[in-house]
Amino acid sequence: MGFISTGRGYKRRKSDPIYSFQRKVSPRNRLPFLNDLLPSPSTTPTSDSITSDIHEPPTLETLPVDILLLIYNYVGVGEANSMSFINKHFHMVIPLVKEKWWLEKMVRCHYVVDLNIDVSEKWEARYRSRYTKLPSSVRESWSGSDFLTLPSALGQYRHCIDTAVLKFKFIDHQTVTEMGKYLGHFALNRGTIEREQMLRNRYLNWRYMVLCRIVDTYQGSEEDLNIEEVQAQSEEAEDPKNYREKYSLSKYTPVTQSDPIPVSMFEMLSPHKIDAIMVLNKLFGMEIPRAGQLLSGIVRLCKHEQALSHLNHLAGLITKYNYLDVVTLLQALLHCRNLVLKSPLHDRGSSPQAQLLEELYHYMEEAFTLYYGQGQVDDEIIWDLLKQLEMPELIDHVVSLGGHPQ
Repeated sequence: MGFISTGRGYKRRKSDPIYSFQRKVSPRNRLPFLNDLLPSPSTTPTSDSITSDIHEPPTLETLPVDILLLIYNYVGVGEANSMSFINKHFHMVIPLVKEKWWLEKMVRCHYVVDLNIDVSEKWEARYRSRYTKLPSSVRESWSGSDFLTLPSALGQYRHCIDTAVLKFKFIDHQTVTEMGKYLGHFALNRGTIEREQMLRNRYLNWRYMVLCRIVDTYQGSEEDLNIEEVQAQSEEAEDPKNYREKYSLSKYTPVTQSDPIPVSMFEMLSPHKIDAIMVLNKLFGMEIPRAGQLLSGIVRLCKHEQALSHLNHLAGLITKYNYLDVVTLLQALLHCRNLVLKSPLHDRGSSPQAQLLEELYHYMEEAFTLYYGQGQVDDEIIWDLLKQLEMPELIDHVVSLGGHPQ
């Protein structure tokens, strides 16, 4: 055993500082594949190489437009999404884009609704399985009944487009056509959608209960029964009747047609809006709620050939005119007549304005026929406009329908 003397230094093994530096910079036992990856100790980084390796962090503004649109889509559309108001770049890019792929993705994500949300996937198979138990003669005579065709049609009309998408500024006849091509020609407003989602499953359950009653009646009887009478008796049975009254299904019929065009589309009409309205009427079968306003906009805003095309398409499709429609249409007729009177005398008969005036006159006659046929009463404003028009034939037509000059 030894003793330690205080104050006496002991020898310590020290490595060569030069060798230590070389070993750190360029190890002797470097792996072969690292020679191509690591820089040699003789090379020293320059200012150019340092700046070339530094990348600025990406920002939203540097992202491609496609990625920006995907982010905008996932955030959501409408008032809750304010991405387009962050800066001028976003305001120019996001709301005005019309790429087909983005339009389809946006509408499919936010505005395509499943109406059979509570309906079982096996309901149609279960329904048909029960139906096949009826006698073949009964199935043949009952094949075209709404009792069978309507529940089957609900599978075809399962998805619809929410009409709220029509409020966006980028909606025109091209975007509406693309929506119909990829997403179907079935559009409903939010109120109808919520009602369908709530009542469709209950309606199918009630139909199935009645069908089970009908099948049991035929299986328990050997007589030749009338299918309409059996159906009526089955619907009034205790269980189906109580179920129908409980969920107010007496006045409910599943929707298989598009709702009318939203009234908001008729505000501040433009040629692009008019074209979109016409496509919605042609492809989606959506009714036109403000016929007079649309006809007036066609005459005032559209070019001659396009206006005549729209007027020819709408012939016979408008079956209802209210007071506002009649007044608006009279004002458009007066406007068109004034344009004809301003044209040269030798060209009045063949001018485009004269052709529009003739077409619009026929619409005016039909509008008065439907207006007075609905039991509407005379109005002072209507007769003031009729007097300004100075068209005796139109006044005689109104009088023949029961109108009284004021």
